Amino acid sequence: MIHFYYGEEGFLLEQSVRLVRDDFLVKNPRATLTIFDCSEETTLAMLESALGAQSLFSDVQIVVIKNFFQHFPAQDQRFLKDTLAKLSGDDCVVFSEDRMPRKNAALFTWLLTHADTLLECKKLEGTVLASWVEDASRSTYGSSISTAAIRALILAVRNDLRRLDLELQKLSLYAADRTITEDDVELLVHGEISGDMFGLIESLAGGDARRTLILLKTQIVSGDDPHYIFSMYVYQIRTLLLVSSFYHDQGISDQRTIASALKLHPFVVQKSLGLLRRVSQRVLKDAHKALLFIDRDVKSGRRDLVSALEMFVVRGG
Repeated sequence: MIHFYYGEEGFLLEQSVRLVRDDFLVKNPRATLTIFDCSEETTLAMLESALGAQSLFSDVQIVVIKNFFQHFPAQDQRFLKDTLAKLSGDDCVVFSEDRMPRKNAALFTWLLTHADTLLECKKLEGTVLASWVEDASRSTYGSSISTAAIRALILAVRNDLRRLDLELQKLSLYAADRTITEDDVELLVHGEISGDMFGLIESLAGGDARRTLILLKTQIVSGDDPHYIFSMYVYQIRTLLLVSSFYHDQGISDQRTIASALKLHPFVVQKSLGLLRRVSQRVLKDAHKALLFIDRDVKSGRRDLVSALEMFVVRGG
């Protein structure tokens, strides 16, 4: 059997290879395992020898080949394709490629039609990412997780699957036998505020419509999902309003006190206080109200989200 996994999502790539490898070894306990990392010293002769080897001590073998396309020329790729075409029996070959191969490469096109398992490991976004979080929580750690908790976790970590997996492990241990909640995420997961996002909120609250619009368009062009951008606007402004209730309403400016009371990371509070010294609470409340109107209009089909966001920043919230 031949398995082919490729793409830029490294965690998904590693997970896919590990699952097929472990499954094969469980089903074939006497099998031999050989791993070739082609970024290290690997020759075509070594691969040929491994693929054609017959062991006296095992019935079958599994051969894992990492990043072959990146380190072997087209001629070698065609030669290996011919070798793979002659394979028979129950041996297993796993190709793992952490970059998109050249689409017209002979071996690549052959694998697309002849591999028994084929998966392009893309970066996950939107509902696909949310489904991955829910499935990983349930199947990997045996925990259920609420929709609100999934949303909060993705807001904090974005689509970093490796970190999402680590956070799910931590949340599952904390929640034990109950469903993971949004409060659990807010307590245990420390999000990372993007410099661009915080700069965008700062210029928005400061009334710099031109700079804000440039930052917004830069984020969209770089691939950020408009729904993610909108959700971060809401999250950041709500966070600023929470910190403002201490700073503006109670005169409290100690970041540790505020961070402890609101269960926020001290860095988030530090950045928020710096902005609140230059922006009034009224500006933030008006911006929050405008976002609520956008949410209502987009869900009812009255407005397109991207144009609504552009109008939002041009009007300064």
